[in-house]
Amino acid sequence: MGDAKKERNHCRPDAKRLAHGYTTPKETLMKPLKRSFNIAGHKTSISLEAPFWDALREAAATERIPLARLVARIDEGRGESNLSSAVRVWLLAWVRRTAVAPAGQSQW
Repeated sequence: MGDAKKERNHCRPDAKRLAHGYTTPKETLMKPLKRSFNIAGHKTSISLEAPFWDALREAAATERIPLARLVARIDEGRGESNLSSAVRVWLLAWVRRTAVAPAGQSQW
């Protein structure tokens, strides 16, 4: 194998560089993805990393509401905070509420 080919193979993401259950390099997972929504008649965008989008979709499915409605609900209760930040904080609270810990053990 030539040196150039060895170097190309060395730069490819391997299992050590992949995040939990994702087949995408961590660098890609950390890059925010922007999505637009209409909330109360106004178009707005939020930027979240892929794992947060996945968790938000899971939360909407669990609550049996469309993603846009869940984002609108979060928006209603966010106060002055940034909507993207409010979504992340809401998701953390949702995960904590829905996490099941073994009897007698703390969730965290």
